[in-house]
Amino acid sequence: MKKLAIYLLAVVVLGGLALGVCQASESSPAPSKQSKYGGTFTFIRGQMPPQFGWTPTFAAGEAGPAYPCVECLVREDKKGQPQPHLATDWQIAPDSSSITLNLREGVKFHDGTDFNAEAVKYNLDLVMKQRPGELIGVKSVDVVDKYTVRLNLDFFSNNIWNRLASRIQISSPAHLAKGKDHCLFHPLGTGPFIFKDFERDVFVSYTRNDNYWQEGKPYLDSMKLVWIADPVTASASLRAGEADAFYPPYGRYKEAADLAKKGFDVNSTAGLIMGLAPDARDPKSIYNNPKVRKALGYTIDREALTEAMGYGFLETRTQFAPPGYLGYIEGLEREYNPEKARQLLSEAGHPDGFKTTVIADAAFVSRDIMAGIQAYLAAVGIDAKIDFADPGRYANWRRKTGWHGLMFMRNGGFPWIPNLMSFILDLDRNDYASMERPEGFQKVLDELLGARDSERQSELAQQATQMLFDHATFVPLYTSPQLCLTAPYVHDHGICEATIVQWTPENLWIEK
Repeated sequence: MKKLAIYLLAVVVLGGLALGVCQASESSPAPSKQSKYGGTFTFIRGQMPPQFGWTPTFAAGEAGPAYPCVECLVREDKKGQPQPHLATDWQIAPDSSSITLNLREGVKFHDGTDFNAEAVKYNLDLVMKQRPGELIGVKSVDVVDKYTVRLNLDFFSNNIWNRLASRIQISSPAHLAKGKDHCLFHPLGTGPFIFKDFERDVFVSYTRNDNYWQEGKPYLDSMKLVWIADPVTASASLRAGEADAFYPPYGRYKEAADLAKKGFDVNSTAGLIMGLAPDARDPKSIYNNPKVRKALGYTIDREALTEAMGYGFLETRTQFAPPGYLGYIEGLEREYNPEKARQLLSEAGHPDGFKTTVIADAAFVSRDIMAGIQAYLAAVGIDAKIDFADPGRYANWRRKTGWHGLMFMRNGGFPWIPNLMSFILDLDRNDYASMERPEGFQKVLDELLGARDSERQSELAQQATQMLFDHATFVPLYTSPQLCLTAPYVHDHGICEATIVQWTPENLWIEK
């Protein structure tokens, strides 16, 4: 059956995609070496974001390019747990009414302004004004003393740590006071590198901060982020030695596989959850019947799909949580079984299948993969038209109108499950409106977001994962990882180790 499925994919996929794909090998950890000083690190990224300097409204794609210059209060480890950075430690009130953060002393912004509680309050107040709800659960910020701030809470949500570790970066208040237009393309923080120069759609450059608060760091003299939208051109530039690292767009795995064969290191972090989201909330929708939704879970051979089209990078996804992360349940899956799918469709009143449309985001989803999915659906009688929507139409369906009677090939979200489930399924967000939530799910999600210890988080996350699986709310297919290709002489960069935003420019060094 597996061979037949792979053959089916090969026939349908445009351009006769070869099944003999190359598997990117994981490089073994290099032995510990002595960090070296000097040099410039050049990092290719895709399209330039709308801005990378006005920190109060940062999105994930805007925060990453500013990371060498502007720092966060905390960082996350690989399990999503907060670790000290500009905040040295913290205490959560026993009644969850506040979080008190103790700040690092002796730190200065690049303009000479002191980093202290007043500066943090200025930043956080501006975030709450510019992006209400971004600081989840925080109603106000108090200065306790020069190096202590208290976040007063309406409610405690452990998603607060993700925000404090990624998009909420602390800028000099004096710099922010000059206004948004002044700051948009001029970040100014406490980081290991100082903003130097910028050319729109071409590059941003940074120079070493000789007064950085971590003694002896950074190691580099300078850093340059270069924007090259075309991944083929970017890949050629990396191979030619014009850059030291490349952050390819989602789905461009062929270039990554080719670079891996040339000896470049592949770094990856679990990225977008990709799968089918049927409209189950509309009573008139064919997907309102749970048997139809469950049939979808047996229809697609995830393993063959990812093997044929992922170049060794795509990972099959059988449940909402990816393997190795909070909420994952070993063995929870609907294995590929087209006979079972046809049986369920027949029991649901569709022995001859039906016609439908699948909406896919043209910017994030491979057309070859969608052709493969289309072939699997056709094999059980589901005649699916693929509508590749531009970002505007896709966002409108997702955030406003819903997709009545159709399926959504949804993407987005990262593997910290409280954040991922909240992002996609929290009713308060009114996002992905056509995805029906299981009865009682919101209560479990609210408890998960309020859980303070890892054991309780794990218990609730698995409960939520099981509910979504039993209800067939969503048909997970694969994880589309965020990749970064680095030259073998680049060390301790931290890119794609914990999150897509966070990296460690202060630790990065090059051995040439």
